Amino acid sequence: MAAYTQAENVVRIDADNDTLTGAFYVEKIVYIPGTGSPTVAIKKTNTSGMTLWECSGATALYVDACIRLKGVTHIDLAGTGTVLYLYLRTT
Repeated sequence: MAAYTQAENVVRIDADNDTLTGAFYVEKIVYIPGTGSPTVAIKKTNTSGMTLWECSGATALYVDACIRLKGVTHIDLAGTGTVLYLYLRTT
C-alpha cells in the first residue's frame, strides 16, 4: 500500500522510500521541511536512480516545475514531518 495520498491533481508524500508508478506531469512542487535534517529527492526507479529534483534546508519552498515522471519514481524524504506536494497537470 502506498504511503502517498492523491486528491484530484495533488499528490502528498510524507513517508520515506515511497514510490509512484505511472506517467505524471508535475507542474508545481511544494516542499515543507520537517525537523532534524530535512531533505527530499525525487529519483528515477529507486534510491540509487538518477536524481530528477532535490531540495534541502529548513525553509519551505514552492516552485514551478516541468518534470515528466514515467514508470517507477522513488521519493527519498528525511527529517521528521517533512512533506512533499506534487501538483500535476490536468490536461
